[in-house]
Amino acid sequence: MERDGDFVLLETGKKVRITYSEKENSAVKCAVSKLAEDIRKVCDCNVELGSSFGNSVSENETEIIIITMDTPCSLQNIPEEMLPALERIMDGQGKGRWEAYLHQIYGSSFYIVGADRRGTVFGIYDLSEQLGISPWYFWLMFRSEKRNGLFFQRITAKRTGLMCLTEEFS
Repeated sequence: MERDGDFVLLETGKKVRITYSEKENSAVKCAVSKLAEDIRKVCDCNVELGSSFGNSVSENETEIIIITMDTPCSLQNIPEEMLPALERIMDGQGKGRWEAYLHQIYGSSFYIVGADRRGTVFGIYDLSEQLGISPWYFWLMFRSEKRNGLFFQRITAKRTGLMCLTEEFS
């Protein structure tokens, strides 16, 4: 159930724009087209693919921005305020970790940022899985259920901690 302050990614009748660079690898472009198909299967949204970054998003639409960090000119499309979050997918030398990705909500956009092309593809397919599309649907013919929408709760934390598991495993 949606609450105030939640980020609505998909909603019936709402326009979803998927933005990615023309310079992306062919594997990423294939995953982007599969994501568009998956969104159409799950929710009756108008999905639009595009490659122009920086367009304003209207109130009745959502934007999914897909970026691979090692693609030329990719980092200029990431807001400066989001750069500290990218440290989670970078190693000690400031390079992207192998096959790492990040899902990040910023403003009215949902970012999928991959450290490399495989990371970007994994990030895209992870979102499809969260939509309820099984990665095996092509081979096993799983049916997806229609939804009215998909939303994410915005979480703000003042403190973070480490959870310690106290059970013993045999």
